Amino acid sequence: MAENTSTIFIPLNEEPEFIVAGEVRLFTGWVHNESRIADQVEFEGTVDGETEVWDREFVPIQIDYANRDVEAYQYQNATVKAKNEEIWRERLKPVVAVAAAMMVGLLVVASWLSERR
Repeated sequence: MAENTSTIFIPLNEEPEFIVAGEVRLFTGWVHNESRIADQVEFEGTVDGETEVWDREFVPIQIDYANRDVEAYQYQNATVKAKNEEIWRERLKPVVAVAAAMMVGLLVVASWLSERR
């Protein structure tokens, strides 16, 4: 085959600061069998930033189309999951601070009103 490249864009719903990770598979035939042409790459990046891509050995995945009780294959990346959870925690810090300040304010007002009675 001639050397050809193609670029495919996949729209993402993630917010710009979150890290997106996944894998892309190229195969002929079926995804759960050995293919004559098979390639697999893994990637990690951000929506508005750089993306790292590295080759992986193609590993067929088992899919049982007839049995709906079998859990479908899902890509997992524990490192990226932990990084995104930290981003969420940092994002929530100001919300927690405002909520705490409001609670203190309400307690002060309630205390002041109870003393006036």
